[in-house]
Amino acid sequence: MVFFTPNGGGMTLQDVTMQFALRECSTSLSTSAPRAGSTRGRLAVLDDEAMFCEFVGEAADLSGYEAFFTTRPEEFFRHIEGRPAAVIVLDLLMPGIDGMQALRRLAEEGVRANILLASGADSRTLDSAISLGRAQGLNMTGIIRKPIDLDALRQLLESQVDVVNPVSVPHLSAALSGDELTLHYQPIVDLRSGTAVGVEALVRWHHPTLGLVMPAAFVPVAEKGGLIGALTDWALAEAVKQAAAWRQAGIILKIAVNVSNASVPDPDLPERLERMCNEAGVPQSAIALELTESAATGDPARAMELFVRLRSKGFDLSIDDFGTGYSSLAPLQRLPFTSLKIDRSFVSSVLKSEASASIVLAIMSLTHALGLKCIAEGVESPEILAFLKNNGCDLAQGYHIAKPMPAAEIPAFCRV
Repeated sequence: MVFFTPNGGGMTLQDVTMQFALRECSTSLSTSAPRAGSTRGRLAVLDDEAMFCEFVGEAADLSGYEAFFTTRPEEFFRHIEGRPAAVIVLDLLMPGIDGMQALRRLAEEGVRANILLASGADSRTLDSAISLGRAQGLNMTGIIRKPIDLDALRQLLESQVDVVNPVSVPHLSAALSGDELTLHYQPIVDLRSGTAVGVEALVRWHHPTLGLVMPAAFVPVAEKGGLIGALTDWALAEAVKQAAAWRQAGIILKIAVNVSNASVPDPDLPERLERMCNEAGVPQSAIALELTESAATGDPARAMELFVRLRSKGFDLSIDDFGTGYSSLAPLQRLPFTSLKIDRSFVSSVLKSEASASIVLAIMSLTHALGLKCIAEGVESPEILAFLKNNGCDLAQGYHIAKPMPAAEIPAFCRV
C-alpha cells in the first residue's frame, strides 16, 4: 500500500521498468463471478479479454461494488436483465458483437446504468461512440483506456456512484466494544521451503443485520469518525494474542497487520505495541506492520521518526501493493522497511503479459538489491507460483495457496 510520490525529481519505478504499462492479454475463456460486500451497487463488465474482466472486477470489489464480469454477450445481457447494474463497463471492439451493437441493445432495453467504454481505440473513435450512445439516451459517463492504470480505474469507478453506506460510527463503536469483529488470516509461504512462515491479518465484521461487512465499508467510517486508532489497537491486540496462542501450540508465524495512514502520526503507537507484546510474551519480531501508500507523504519527518522507532523495537515494516503508482525509489534507501509486496495486478498477469512479467522481475531485483524480502500477493495458479519460485521471489500469498481463514484453521494448514 505504500508509495512515495516524487518530491523534486529522482528515479521512479517507471524508469527502472522502462516505462512498461500493465497490459491485459486476450483469452477465449469466459469468466464470470459475482462479488459480495457491495456498498455502491452492482457493476457488470462485458469484454472479450478475461484478464481485463478480472482486473476490472478486482478494482470494482475494492471500490465497493458487487461485480459481475463475463466475455459472453448473451450471458451479460441475461445477467443485467435479472439484476440491473448501477455501472456497466463495455468493450468497444469484440468478436461476435461490437460495442455499438451492444449499446443499441442496451438503449432498446431502457438501461439506465452509467456506461463506461473500455478500449484502446483512438480518441476520435471513442468520442464518436460516446456521442452515439448519448444520442440513444444512454448515460455515457466515461472511458477506460487500455493499457489500463489501476489508480485511474479506481478513481473513475468511485466517481460513478456515491456510496450509500449503511455502516455508521455508532454501529462501529458498538462493534469495537462487543464481539462482532474478528480477524481472518491469509497464509504467507516461503517459496524455498514451501512452508508457511507468516499470515496477513484481515479484519472482518459480522454485523447482526447487515451480515459480513468488509473493510472497504467500515475503515473509511473509522477514519472519518475518529475510531481508526481504536480499530488499529484492536487489530494489533488481537494479532498479538493470536501470535501468543499459536506459539504456545508450537506454531511460529509472523503476523502482518495493516496500519491506516491516520495511525502514522500517533507518537505512542510504538510503545503501545511494545507493551502488548511484552504482556503477551511475544517477541516484537513476530509482528509486521503493513503501511499505506501515503503514510510517509503527509509529514515525512514524523513518519520517518515513527518508522525508525518501530524498527528499533524489532517490529518489521512492509511496503504493500508496490508497483501501482509513480513511486520514487529514493525513500527506499532511507526508510527502514524489511519487506516489499508486489501488487496483485502484476502478479496475476505475469504469464500472459510480458510487461507485467518484466515489472515483477524488476521489482524482485530491486528488492533484493536493497536487502529486503520480496512478497508476491495475488498468486492464483500453480503456474504463477512456479514462475515466482523459479525467479527468486522469497514469499507468496494468494488464493491458490490459501484463502483468508479463521485462526482455528491455521494449525491444520501448517501441518499440510
